[in-house]
Amino acid sequence: MVGSMGISSTTIGGDRKKLILDDNNPKTGYRVVRFNIWALDTECHATLSTVFEGGVSGSAGDYMMDAGDNTQIAWASAPSSGSGPLQDGIVDPDNLIIQDLYIRGYATSSSQPWNYYIELEKYDITDWQGALAMVRNRAQGRDPEP
Repeated sequence: MVGSMGISSTTIGGDRKKLILDDNNPKTGYRVVRFNIWALDTECHATLSTVFEGGVSGSAGDYMMDAGDNTQIAWASAPSSGSGPLQDGIVDPDNLIIQDLYIRGYATSSSQPWNYYIELEKYDITDWQGALAMVRNRAQGRDPEP
């Protein structure tokens, strides 16, 4: 899956997009195996999550990059061009997505769009694996406290 987030709001975590994966079949699951982001002349940062995370990062216990948040499954940062090669993001190897995926991030400049690449593997799973993954993806209904 490749896409563009367009021109950034430059607010930490201010750019958000829902990536539709849900086929209404709890026996279909996806695993994120690779996550990259990049922009031309600006640095950028992003998180993949299994829930829509509202708010401004850092307010009311909401943090864009929080490995303690069970709903966040991948994180990536990219330097501005000329600062080095593209870097791989970090992906929680224990992720399994049953419903949709959400990308949240920002670039440090509004002069260029920032982009993403997400590599997924598709799996046929059992009912109980799907139910367990849906509970985990929702973090039992709330984001954990930081």
